[in-house]
Amino acid sequence: MQSAGLAFTVVSFAASFFVLAAFFRSHGTQGILAGLAHVPPHKILLSACFAVMSYFFLIFYDYLGTKHLKHPLSFKKCAAASFTSNAFGNSLGLSLLSSSAVRLRLYSLWNFSAGEIASLIAFCGVSGVTGFLALSGIMLFPGVWPQGTSTAMKYFTFGGGITALLLLSAYLGWAVFSRHSFNIFGWRLDPPGAAIASGQISFSLLEWLCCAASFYVLLPGDGPPAGLFLASYVTAEFLGVISNIPGGLGVFDAAAISLLSFDRGSNSGVVGAVILYRIIYYLMPLAISYFVYGAAEASGRGPVLLKRVRGLGRFVSSTPTNLISSLVFIAGATAMLIACLPPAGSKTLALAGIMPGWTDTPLRIMCVLCGAALMAISRPLQKLLLPACKLTAFLLSVCAALLLASGFSYKTASCILLLLLALYLYRDNFYRNTGLFSERPTRGIYFAAVTVAVMCAGFSSLTHTGICLPAIFACAAVIPWPVIYIFIPFKPLAHTADRFDIASAAPIALASGDTLAQLVMSGDKKILFSYSRSSFIMYAQCGPHFVALGDPFGPYAESEELIWKFRRMARGVKGNPVFFNISNRYLHYYRDSGLGIYKIGEEAKTALASYPQDRRKDTGLASTAAHYRSRGFKFNVYPPGLNTAIIKDAAAVSEDWLDARNIREPGFISGYYNPEYLKRFHIASVYRDGRMTAFANILASGDMEEITVDMLRYSRGLDDSIEDYMNYMILLWGKENHYAFFNLGLTPLGSPEFGAYSPPSDRAGAALFNYGSRFHNARALRAEREKFSPVWHPRYIACSSFLDVPSIFSEIAILTKDKQ
Repeated sequence: MQSAGLAFTVVSFAASFFVLAAFFRSHGTQGILAGLAHVPPHKILLSACFAVMSYFFLIFYDYLGTKHLKHPLSFKKCAAASFTSNAFGNSLGLSLLSSSAVRLRLYSLWNFSAGEIASLIAFCGVSGVTGFLALSGIMLFPGVWPQGTSTAMKYFTFGGGITALLLLSAYLGWAVFSRHSFNIFGWRLDPPGAAIASGQISFSLLEWLCCAASFYVLLPGDGPPAGLFLASYVTAEFLGVISNIPGGLGVFDAAAISLLSFDRGSNSGVVGAVILYRIIYYLMPLAISYFVYGAAEASGRGPVLLKRVRGLGRFVSSTPTNLISSLVFIAGATAMLIACLPPAGSKTLALAGIMPGWTDTPLRIMCVLCGAALMAISRPLQKLLLPACKLTAFLLSVCAALLLASGFSYKTASCILLLLLALYLYRDNFYRNTGLFSERPTRGIYFAAVTVAVMCAGFSSLTHTGICLPAIFACAAVIPWPVIYIFIPFKPLAHTADRFDIASAAPIALASGDTLAQLVMSGDKKILFSYSRSSFIMYAQCGPHFVALGDPFGPYAESEELIWKFRRMARGVKGNPVFFNISNRYLHYYRDSGLGIYKIGEEAKTALASYPQDRRKDTGLASTAAHYRSRGFKFNVYPPGLNTAIIKDAAAVSEDWLDARNIREPGFISGYYNPEYLKRFHIASVYRDGRMTAFANILASGDMEEITVDMLRYSRGLDDSIEDYMNYMILLWGKENHYAFFNLGLTPLGSPEFGAYSPPSDRAGAALFNYGSRFHNARALRAEREKFSPVWHPRYIACSSFLDVPSIFSEIAILTKDKQ
């Protein structure tokens, strides 16, 4: 049905378009304008009076409706609701729905219930139909259509008239004698009784007659016979309503012109009458209705309106700075464009004889660079940064001096100096004394800047034999912006959690099957809990990026709620949610929240029950373990509560490990040395000759699902094979204690996946994850973990835009290098 209705609307509009096009071709624009000019002013005034009367009678629809509902309302408020709703409904199409929205809004302010408003809407709709049905009875009069009208047309209109009167009689019978309600599209309508039903029909018929008279007086000459006009008007209105086009635009016009044009000479007059009727009955009431609606809204929402006025005042007070930033961008773009064009006429060199001619091109290049800098700084200026204000003043001064010195444009230089004066007058509005690059240009500014650079190159190629040097510099200064936007990270903000949140999250993390959850106890990440506080997300903030580490931890049933809560929190401060190192368990929830999914690597998990699957690899690890045992290295694992002395011995090893690599204590994606943190876990230690040489803390899930090594540190003088030794011994310890898997951690993709069935997101994620590092490092790490015969599980990142991925990885690297 919807497809059929849409098809009918399209066909109706197309047919009316061809009819109107034929009339306009036959008479031309001059003929139509002449028809409009020949309408006497008194006819226009009379038409407006009839239109006012028509809208006046429409008020009684609402007035009678409130009486019928036994919820009477003042005639003034009924008039406001009726006029605004009908003005919107007549002009916007779908009259019943569009006018209903206005009635719903206004009557709800006047304490009408939803059921009462629905009944009132149905009553008003039926009232309009009753008058139309009564007016359609004109079709039954003999001689309505002139001689020569087709027999089919006569039978069609006669049948329509009979149908209309039968429907009207049925409604009267129901309204007077019935006691049963009637539902119209779910809106309940009770029988109104004889008095109200008679009023409905009477006022509706008067309204339709006034509406028709408003059109009739505009017709050329004395107009057609009244019966013929009413029949034509009813037919045109019927076609306009069923076409479902706003205001019957085109359909009503084409039908009225076709039915009322009896000779070629009257065509232009009828077209002019239709145009004036549109203006008088549709457009003018629509314009007035906005003010009426505003007054009605204010009468019911005084405090809210006052609040919005205050908000408008705050917006106006900030408008000068927003305007100045926009003008700075325009000034920079203008300076770039002018510098890429050759001087016109006598404007070769303003200071001829003082400055040599060879300075023209360098000055133009400097002007281009200043213009590009002005466009780039417009965003920090909009954010009220004081350094941006100072730099903008300097750049505007230099740009104006360059334009004056080379004679490019005195007018542009004068405008830039006026902008500099405005910046000076509003200098106190720029109060944020933060870093100049803390606010980066938006994508819209990037797009506009690249467009300006392309225009510079295009204009230069048209006015020179080739692209001149200033145009080349214009492109070189602007085109790298997107690359800077993609790869430059935001500075991390403070992201420590308080002790109460850590204490609440610790039991959830220890009970989780994912050992990654236990990193929440390090305290270097913020925590967002679900409403029941039985699940959480740990995250850090870097500029607008809210970077969550891992999936939601806790009951599966709360994961969707928590993902959306995290999204709302980020969006609430105009930020972007990011989920890093996530599994495929919740991917459908991330997609539902509008995030893109990109594969970043794979997690290696070794099944402990069946280890080793490959005896040759185990033999290599076993021989490494035997080698260390033969040299006097002793391995032990100490459980929580019995590891206090071991943690103290680990302090020296940890400091030695950090000094050897010249790094600070890491964090975010791993733990760090902190006795309060380490005492919660099993500690694996390696001693030699009574001195600790290496240690690692083991994260073990409470459901015996998996174990993993969090941080593994060792003293100077030991080679990297100590890592294989410790991982192998921890693996054997996990197998002896009946854990299911040994998680070796995330391994980045060694190279982009270009397989025939690899999705583009996997290939893109592989390339982006290795940004800033060499591919062979990732391949070497994967080869090291292959020694343990793992099963590889994909891991992903979910974020708003693919272009954010490189900067997010840089931010995660910063977070990892410095836990603060």
